[in-house]
Amino acid sequence: MKLNLTFNKTEVELTGPGGPVNYELREMTAAARDAYLDAVNDRLKVDANGKPIGIKKWDGMHAELLTKTLFQVAGGKAVTREVVQEWPAATVTELYNEAQRINGLHTKATDEEPKK
Repeated sequence: MKLNLTFNKTEVELTGPGGPVNYELREMTAAARDAYLDAVNDRLKVDANGKPIGIKKWDGMHAELLTKTLFQVAGGKAVTREVVQEWPAATVTELYNEAQRINGLHTKATDEEPKK
């Protein structure tokens, strides 16, 4: 198996009333991803066995991930929650889906061993 230690990124151009702004969606380090997962853990509904069965609090769910992965190219600053929450829902959903993909958060977790 060969693996790559180069972080994934996706270039993003968002156009609004002030013109286009260039961003990068960046892959987090493993430690940053774990911290993000710990932060959103309280949002989960769990069954009697402790297995996740749904989301109990959606407020800012997408923004939570984007504030850790979406950076303005000019200046390198991360986007803020307040800014993300003002963007159109469809735009935020597309950014969130891509952030999940490049950070390995888009696959369904399972307790089963992988099939060989």
